[in-house]
Amino acid sequence: MQIPATIEKTLIFLVTIYFIGFQLAAPAYSFESISLKKYKTQATKVDNPVDLTRLPINKTFQVNSSDFVLQFFFSGPDLLGIVFKRDLDKPLLVKWCFFRNCEESLFDYVAVIAQPHGPPLANGFFETKFPPGLSYHFQGLYFFTRD
Repeated sequence: MQIPATIEKTLIFLVTIYFIGFQLAAPAYSFESISLKKYKTQATKVDNPVDLTRLPINKTFQVNSSDFVLQFFFSGPDLLGIVFKRDLDKPLLVKWCFFRNCEESLFDYVAVIAQPHGPPLANGFFETKFPPGLSYHFQGLYFFTRD
């Protein structure tokens, strides 16, 4: 027995409408986008250089300098943060220090956060990766600018 073409088209139309209606009625899963710039962060002010051995876990920290103001936190071994203010004529750097007081050591590692007149600008986010291939841990951080 063969189904007439008009009935076949009608069945296809009804099945399509059924599935579309089912999809519209199903709960939608979405992600709400948020902005970290909108919310007031409760950052703990720390001295520069930063003694990493005394920092509490899961906190945001703020470093104030005459050339910059930034907040940071640790995400695993990486350093994530936001720059609130900085002198655009100078590069912004971070030194991962082998010693807590950041006295000079051959094991120190310097990373660039921002080049002069380059991102991150005011209210810009930055990320500094932990140096790959190192088998020791740093005890201090020092944020600074160069002329």
